[in-house]
Amino acid sequence: MNTLQGIMCSLLLVALAGCASMHSNKPIVTLSPNGSDIVYNGELDASAIAQVQTIYAQAAVKPTRLVINSHGGSSNLGMALGDFIHDKQLDIRVDGACMSSCANYVFPAARNKYLGERDALLWHGGALQPDWEALIKAKWKHNPAQQDRAREDIRQWVISEKAFFERIGVSQLITVCGQQPEWIKAYPQAPGFYYSPEDMQRFGIHDLQFIANRWAPEETITYPKFFKASFCSAPPPPTDEILCGCKFSD
Repeated sequence: MNTLQGIMCSLLLVALAGCASMHSNKPIVTLSPNGSDIVYNGELDASAIAQVQTIYAQAAVKPTRLVINSHGGSSNLGMALGDFIHDKQLDIRVDGACMSSCANYVFPAARNKYLGERDALLWHGGALQPDWEALIKAKWKHNPAQQDRAREDIRQWVISEKAFFERIGVSQLITVCGQQPEWIKAYPQAPGFYYSPEDMQRFGIHDLQFIANRWAPEETITYPKFFKASFCSAPPPPTDEILCGCKFSD
């Protein structure tokens, strides 16, 4: 994980402190009793993702679905798990929450995508988010060399993220449309957002399945923490505002 990705992951976890108990222990990966589901509970972790791959490889009858409850992790790990799911054409079922890198890269990569009535599917930015330069300057105010290294990290992330979304056939903009100026103004410093099923399909997320014949995140997920954003056709313009509202010491 590069340094800025680490900062953003940490900030989201702070925003979710009231429901982030899954992060107190290492993630748990198991095979369901009937062998059809790989069950992943916890943040994205390299050893846990390797366990997913091992369970799949060793299964005589291959699992067909990943059941996940995760608040995310680094983008590199999210894309690694997303690539595995896409390559094996696995379905996904959210069991509680899929946030941050889970929403960015894991959920969209699956074949059929299952959501329960109150499951949280939440985004909060990515390589194209508009406040990276503001974050870099605030975090390393007196360290130009580190600023340059961070800019290079972001440049490489933009390239790898673009290639990932091209592989899975989904718009990269899904990670940042909630950071357009109108949303920043309407919901200042909100740490995350979600989309309607109709807008998710416009981004290229198809084959959505609703376990209770409906998905109603707005009944449990509301501003000031999260809000419903909408489809956009271009990335948000750069902003001098740090969207998370965080402060960095000199």
